[in-house]
Amino acid sequence: MSYILYAWLASLLYAVNAILAKLTSKHTIKNPLLLTFIWNLFVLIFSLFLLPALPAKEVSQLTWPTAWPSLLAAAGLWALTGVTFVVLLFALDVSAFAPLYNLRTVFGVLLGVYFLGEKLTATQGLSVAVIFVFGVLANLDERFRLRALLKPVLLLALVHMFLLALYAAAVKVAIADNGYWNVFYWTAFLSQFLLLLTIPLFRR
Repeated sequence: MSYILYAWLASLLYAVNAILAKLTSKHTIKNPLLLTFIWNLFVLIFSLFLLPALPAKEVSQLTWPTAWPSLLAAAGLWALTGVTFVVLLFALDVSAFAPLYNLRTVFGVLLGVYFLGEKLTATQGLSVAVIFVFGVLANLDERFRLRALLKPVLLLALVHMFLLALYAAAVKVAIADNGYWNVFYWTAFLSQFLLLLTIPLFRR
């Protein structure tokens, strides 16, 4: 299977995940921190069930990490974006939230330009601007008032997208330092450990 097909499959599954999380937040679990904790726990459990299915060559790569800073950054950002993701699902409709994910691409490109020295062509720069403008305009209210874009929840959504771009960059560095499967499992474990700090807030 080509990487393009993997990308399409990931996009589809992520959309289904958002809808299921929204339904859960509306009908089952009313506390966003509790939902984040359970959601991340299921990811960790699924990862552990996946382990026996991995080829022996891949399992042998699971070792004690050699570079902790990038791994801790990835785990911390994963836990933080998990919280902001669920909080935003409680506050926004999926139809309003989903278009904002295009902004993650914008932030990712800008991070690549400013921190990695990557170059943009004029066409690419124009494409980034179009994605940003229409991603934001998708959240205008029915009267097309620009004031609607200044709501705190939309500002939080912008922060969430920026953190997702940072997370992707941290994961890339962590994989280069520790290997893919080390990052996959250690990030799941460490982020769940960090989310233990939210347990006292489950009843609020």
